Amino acid sequence: QTRQILEKVRTNFTTALQAAGLPNLTASFGVVVRHSGETLATSLARADVALFQAKHEGRDCIVVHDHSSTSVDEIDPDLLPPDFEPARP
Repeated sequence: QTRQILEKVRTNFTTALQAAGLPNLTASFGVVVRHSGETLATSLARADVALFQAKHEGRDCIVVHDHSSTSVDEIDPDLLPPDFEPARP
């Protein structure tokens, strides 16, 4: 359901820009489902990783890391910018 809502937001964003005659921009989203017992800092770090993954996959897309997703430490560092340092608990 989250993906569907964000897809509508992304589509409406693009449509509104075009209707206003503004330059085309993309909107990518990184979303997480918070793990039981997970700190807010870790959830936010995973959301950052999901966002960078969305941008890596071509931008203008949505990446959801759910309960089965890997931890921040298991993400391929090639997906992240060189200066990325996720918040640590």
